Amino acid sequence: MHSVKHRGGSVVIGFHFVCGNEKGVTRNSDGTAWMGTWAVAERHAEWALKISSYVALHSSRSQLSYLQGVITGFRLAKRVGAKTENGIDFLVKLTDERLTWVGDGSGEKGYAWGRAPSD
Repeated sequence: MHSVKHRGGSVVIGFHFVCGNEKGVTRNSDGTAWMGTWAVAERHAEWALKISSYVALHSSRSQLSYLQGVITGFRLAKRVGAKTENGIDFLVKLTDERLTWVGDGSGEKGYAWGRAPSD
């Protein structure tokens, strides 16, 4: 696996997305869910799986997440009607703790950065 360290040796430890009404979300009977398809680099998804990063969905950036979980898998998927044609659909083990938005800039995506484990 190639290195994806950014921001002084950090990696993405959490992905925050604005996603109204669970658009693109598929809940599974085993307590997991596919969290929709997002414009995320595959290298970030690879690391996220390796270090058990999380995904949090928010109705807006100012609200706590309404659905969140620890990443247990991912798949590449086509994005319909989006600028970026391909994306990542994360499989997560759902958790109950609602999370505050993390990430700078504007838009539908925010990253929580943390220290990368040693390669």
